[in-house]
Amino acid sequence: MKGIREPGIVVALEGGRASIRIRPASEDACAQCGSCGHADAKGAKLLETAAAAGLTVGDRVLVEIAPVNRIAASLLLLLVPLLGLITGAVAGQIAGPGLGVEAETGAILGGLTALVATYAAVTWIDRMIRQRRGDPGPRIISTRSDSAP
Repeated sequence: MKGIREPGIVVALEGGRASIRIRPASEDACAQCGSCGHADAKGAKLLETAAAAGLTVGDRVLVEIAPVNRIAASLLLLLVPLLGLITGAVAGQIAGPGLGVEAETGAILGGLTALVATYAAVTWIDRMIRQRRGDPGPRIISTRSDSAP
């Protein structure tokens, strides 16, 4: 299945990986993807992919991003940590007085701890699934150096 293609610029190279800044053509295209990293102050997205041979910082590239099941990705990324937050808050409220803190403080600490733990677990599980399926994530399909004609 053909994915979404976006032009980008290589902003960093490290350990066989390339960080690429892309500026999606539309919000709709961005919503379909689900693979981007963080947005910068100018609205550009930063994603990471395997670096192609001979790639240098400043090269212009065309990146293909495989479409993802948005519902499954949303459930995994949002619902699981939310359930962790609620479960951790309830557990912290119950266990707080026994640990020498107020119930509300225990709920806050338990909820935040569980939220961070479940988000880290979801990220790790996603990486394991991608590796098992052989999904390389975003990939560079063409490169053009700024010095090229």
